[in-house]
Amino acid sequence: MNQQKRYQIFVSSTFADLEEERGKVMETILNFDCFPAGMEMFPAMDEEIFEYIKRIINDSDCYLLIIGGRYGSVADDGVSWTEKEYDYAVSKGKPVIAFDHKDFTQLPANKTDQDDKKRKKLIAFKRKIYEDKQIAWNKWSNPDELAAKVATTLPRVLERQPSEAGWVRADSIISEDSLEKIKKLQERIKELEASKENQDWERLSQEAQEKIQQPEGTVDERRTCPQMKDYSCFLTEEKIQNMITEAIRALVQSSLQKETKEPESVFVPSDDTQIKPTEIRNNRVYICYRHTGKKDEQDEKVASEIYDALESEGYDCWMISRDLKDVGSDKWAQCIPEAIHKCNLFIIVLSKKSFIIDDEFFDWVFRAVKTAVEDKKLIKPFWIEALEEDDQKDPLKHYLRKYTAIDASGDYLVKIPELLNYVVGKLGAP
Repeated sequence: MNQQKRYQIFVSSTFADLEEERGKVMETILNFDCFPAGMEMFPAMDEEIFEYIKRIINDSDCYLLIIGGRYGSVADDGVSWTEKEYDYAVSKGKPVIAFDHKDFTQLPANKTDQDDKKRKKLIAFKRKIYEDKQIAWNKWSNPDELAAKVATTLPRVLERQPSEAGWVRADSIISEDSLEKIKKLQERIKELEASKENQDWERLSQEAQEKIQQPEGTVDERRTCPQMKDYSCFLTEEKIQNMITEAIRALVQSSLQKETKEPESVFVPSDDTQIKPTEIRNNRVYICYRHTGKKDEQDEKVASEIYDALESEGYDCWMISRDLKDVGSDKWAQCIPEAIHKCNLFIIVLSKKSFIIDDEFFDWVFRAVKTAVEDKKLIKPFWIEALEEDDQKDPLKHYLRKYTAIDASGDYLVKIPELLNYVVGKLGAP
C-alpha cells in the first residue's frame, strides 16, 4: 500500500511587511506536497488566539521562521507574538529553519521598525536564534531568492524527521505488523471455536446420560438434556463470524490510532447533551455591521436601511440592534453564531472603523465574519467607505478578498437596489 507521508510546516513571521514573501514560501511548501500553516486567519493576535496557534504548532512537523525588518506586534509582556511562536516551537523540540534578510536596513521604510526599542528587540531576537546551534540559518534578499532557499533546505530537514512524524491517509497505513497480528488473532479464534464446541457437546452428552431417577418413576428435570430451542446460548457459525469481524475491526482501529495523528480534542456529546438541529431558512439574511449602540453611527444607519429594504420584500432579516436589543453583550457570543448558522446569506456593512471601537480592535464583527466563512455562507460585502489595503487590523484583506463587493462609498442609497437584486438572484423571491 502507498504510505507516502505529508508534513505540516508552520510558517512564522511578521505579516504585513512579508506578505509577498509568505505567499512565495507557502507556494513552495505546497509544491513539496506539504501542508503550510500559519496565522493568516488571525490578523489581530491575543492570548486566546495564541493558545490556538500553539495547538497548530503542536500538530506541525517543522517550524519555518522568516525575519525581515520588523520585530512585530507585541503582547502585554513586551515580547512579540513571532518571538513567542519561536520560543514555543523550540520548547516543543520542533525542527526550526530560519531565514533572515541579508540587510534589513536596505528595506523600504514601511517594512522596517522606526521605533528604536523595537529595532533593539529585533536585533536581540536574531542574536538569540544565532546562538542556538540546532538551527539552520539562511540569508535572503528578495522573495524569489527566499523561495529558492526554502526549496533547497526543506527537503533536507524533512529527511531527518522521525518515523512517527507526518500525516498519512488512514486507508493506507495497515502495517505488516498489524496484518501479522490479525492473522494470529484469526487462528486463535478458530482454536477457541473448536475448544468451546467440544466442551459444549461433551457436557450435553454427559447430562443426557446422568438422568437421576426420583421416587415413583419421576425424573429430575434439572438434569435433563436441554431442548433444541435453548441451544442459542452456544456458538453458532454466525456468532463466530461476528466475533472475527469485531476482533479484526478492533485491532485495525488500534493500529490506526497508533500510526496516525489524532486530533487533540474531539467533541463527544454526553448522554444528557441536547444537540438541537439547525433550522436554515432559504430567505433568511444576516446583516453584520459595527455596532456601538449609538443611533447616529453611519454603519448602523446603513444596516437599518438594508434591513428595511429586504424586510419590505418579504425576506427574514437578522441584525444585532433589532434581535439582541434586550440581551447583554455577554450573550452575543452564543446568539450571533447561532443566527449565522440559520442564515443563507451574510451581508456585511464595511467602513474604515468596522473593526475598531475607541481605538481598540473590536472582534465581534471579526468573529461573525469568521463564522460565516467557516459555514461557507454566501457573503456580500457592502462598502460604505474605501478601506486602506495596508491596515494590519483589517481582516477583509484575508477573509473577504475573494468576494465581489458593492462599492457604496458614494451615495449608499442608490446601491441598495443593486444589493436587493443580488439577494433575489441568489436566494430567489421570498
